[in-house]
Amino acid sequence: AEEIDPFDAAAKAALEAESNGGIFFKPGEVKNLTEKIKPALVTVRQIGRDGNRRGIGAGFVVDKSGLIVTNLHVIGEGRSVEVEFEDGVIFPVTEVRAWDRNYDLAVLRIESGDRKLSALEIGDSGALEQGQLIVGYGAPLGLEFSVAPGVVSAIRKLDPGFLDETPDYEMIQISMPIEQ
Repeated sequence: AEEIDPFDAAAKAALEAESNGGIFFKPGEVKNLTEKIKPALVTVRQIGRDGNRRGIGAGFVVDKSGLIVTNLHVIGEGRSVEVEFEDGVIFPVTEVRAWDRNYDLAVLRIESGDRKLSALEIGDSGALEQGQLIVGYGAPLGLEFSVAPGVVSAIRKLDPGFLDETPDYEMIQISMPIEQ
């Protein structure tokens, strides 16, 4: 094997390209992805009985007919919910279409009128691998439309006692900064 001078810029670039294997995002890659999917991202707010905004979280459009996915803990129980798109347009949630406590998921419906909705394509979580780079979009501590890169730390099967219904519940463990 030929010895490579570690200070040779061309050799260093070739080595990085060969060994990158998804360890780093290419320059502008997260920005470009964010711009592409931003129209499908929403902030989800729970409205209290007093009319004030209470809980806040993130969600995304999964169907152009107005279906939005968020976490069940964001919407709570028995309260009004609204979603806001990045451009500031707000829609009331007309229906909680489905939910699952074990997975902490809720599917909401909005009536968007003449607004054309962009939907995110759902990926195959079975294709994820440990060490794969990911990007998270959310509203940590109410800081809406935040973006953070991360990595799949592990894919684990949880203890059968964790959930009552299924003994082979898989969890995707991630490492991602959530900053104030």
